[in-house]
Amino acid sequence: MLVTSADSLLIGKDLDSIVIKAGLQVENFYPFIVEFNGPIIGSQRLYLERLHNSWYVDDALGILSESDITQWKQHFSSSHVDNVFDSKSTLYIEAEFMVIARRPE
Repeated sequence: MLVTSADSLLIGKDLDSIVIKAGLQVENFYPFIVEFNGPIIGSQRLYLERLHNSWYVDDALGILSESDITQWKQHFSSSHVDNVFDSKSTLYIEAEFMVIARRPE
């Protein structure tokens, strides 16, 4: 989805409205919590590294500086010495949203 302004910015909590705009009928909407404890390894690490180095730094509203984006990417980069993945004290928690939808009959 291309975001062009703050008014068109849709995030997870708005997922049901995205589905409705796509012409589908929402059957169920499930929010849930994802939690990873450090050190974070394997597929969890790969998921978070990709998520935080692409989706989360795509700043359509222009509120992040280049140095903010660089620092953020370093925190979530396996190749950076101060990444969050290697720390035993890391606790990563995020809210996820899933929508079950169907095409109207």
